[in-house]
Amino acid sequence: MDHKLYPYQQQILKDIVSGGIKPGELMISLAGRQLGKSYINQYMMHWLPEAETPKYKVGSQALVDNKPWYTVHCSKDVANWVRQQPGEDKEWYHHISDKWTVYYDAFDIQEELYLMLVLKFGK
Repeated sequence: MDHKLYPYQQQILKDIVSGGIKPGELMISLAGRQLGKSYINQYMMHWLPEAETPKYKVGSQALVDNKPWYTVHCSKDVANWVRQQPGEDKEWYHHISDKWTVYYDAFDIQEELYLMLVLKFGK
């Protein structure tokens, strides 16, 4: 059985081997359903918001017992940092967020902890 490449397959192989693919060029070399440009586009659009979002985002602010509290939506590393914070009183409360595809977790945190978060991770 003779395995012969089509001309377009020869060009793809030549580009891959010679490094002839231009920077930023997307080349699809897979076949079959859900493996083409639309699938790659769907995959990239799913993760794009996470890549472009800041490490945390303040959702809302409220006074609780005359002290300011903030609802903060966090990335994974910020969420792990919040969980490790000690304190006599519980300075944070974890809750379920509807933004879990973009942010890892959401917390209600006291103002002092929020200020530490801003100092550590920036504004």
